[in-house]
Amino acid sequence: MTMPTFESGMPQSMYTLSSLRVARWDGTNYGDTVLLAEGQTLQFTPQADTDEKKAYGRMMRLLTVFTHVNFNIGVGLVQANAIWVMTGLAQAVSGTSGAADATQRLGFDAGGAGLPYFGVVGTFSSDDNGDVAMGIPLCKLDTIPSLSSEQNQFILPDSAGKGIANSASSTPRRGLFIDQRKVAADVLDFDAFFGIS
Repeated sequence: MTMPTFESGMPQSMYTLSSLRVARWDGTNYGDTVLLAEGQTLQFTPQADTDEKKAYGRMMRLLTVFTHVNFNIGVGLVQANAIWVMTGLAQAVSGTSGAADATQRLGFDAGGAGLPYFGVVGTFSSDDNGDVAMGIPLCKLDTIPSLSSEQNQFILPDSAGKGIANSASSTPRRGLFIDQRKVAADVLDFDAFFGIS
């Protein structure tokens, strides 16, 4: 087994989430990406199945197999197009855009086909030049985004779910993608990022 080599000078000290995008997966390709206008957080925790084998009163073998990622997305506003990507919500618009009678109604239907798959990529700034892009190829929310209101505080929608590998990818077992890049750039093409041809 050979250790991979990393080019010196690549970004490593990352800090602020500078871009957070989602795109619907249709079973063949990713759709257009949607920038979460006020992305706050992208948290992910890799999960694994573990086992151990003992003999003669001591530990003989350990097993850890990466299975999926638990994730959480936090944003600063309710954004209909992003919610549609992540949930497939029903949407109705009435009135003229910008007019006083304009209404956008979002609805979540119980039952049915369930929530859709989507991909997510977060880009993080680095103090070593460039940036770091981290993505989960196939995500599904555990439920629709939650809202909590507190007196004199902004309402910050929160979404949690699980992410898995995409079998259509050129790396079909990879459940978490991390790119260190010399030049900072937003990830707009999810097919290319996740290896979909």
